[in-house]
Amino acid sequence: MYGPDSNFVEWHRKPQTQETDGFQVKRPGDKPVKCTINLQLDFQPQHFKLDSRLGRLLGIHTATRPVIYSAFWQYIKKNKLQDPVQRDTIRCDEYLKSIFDCSTLKFGEIPFKLPRCSNHRMLL
Repeated sequence: MYGPDSNFVEWHRKPQTQETDGFQVKRPGDKPVKCTINLQLDFQPQHFKLDSRLGRLLGIHTATRPVIYSAFWQYIKKNKLQDPVQRDTIRCDEYLKSIFDCSTLKFGEIPFKLPRCSNHRMLL
């Protein structure tokens, strides 16, 4: 605590701190005290390095999984690759054919095909 009336508590997470679902603040005394607790989320999602061909196609080199999927979907929409009749099917253009080695791709296959085109190591 800093100062007689500021009631400020500061805690910094250390690398060896174990994950927890909560915390408890204890203070000496029994008088009511006004206190403000500021929490800052320490969320750092994994970044993946894309295969050079896919990276050039999507215009990204490293990104989080949601950014990669979003860029892939934008590429599909921009190039009108979604089959107008079977909407769950992507008609691969020459670039996607060279990357995925298929002429069509189901949306349900994307989570299995895209990771093969990225490096699973987390990049800093």
